[in-house]
Amino acid sequence: MPEVRAIASFYDMKDKRARNLGDEFFCEDDRAAQLNAYGMVEILGQPAVEPIADEEPAEEPKPKPKKTAKKKESE
Repeated sequence: MPEVRAIASFYDMKDKRARNLGDEFFCEDDRAAQLNAYGMVEILGQPAVEPIADEEPAEEPKPKPKKTAKKKESE
């Protein structure tokens, strides 16, 4: 969700509120592109995504050791 800044005053029908010149807000990627194409906002950038502390980084799966047949002892 990129952060955008209003470069013109308009009524945001999706959020049902007035956006004034200089208002900064977050919206979906496609909506930001649409509002930018209409000349209503400028896209400031994507917010930084912080890694979640509980999750460990994904690791490559380690190859499993090959199984070997055991020799039978004859009595």
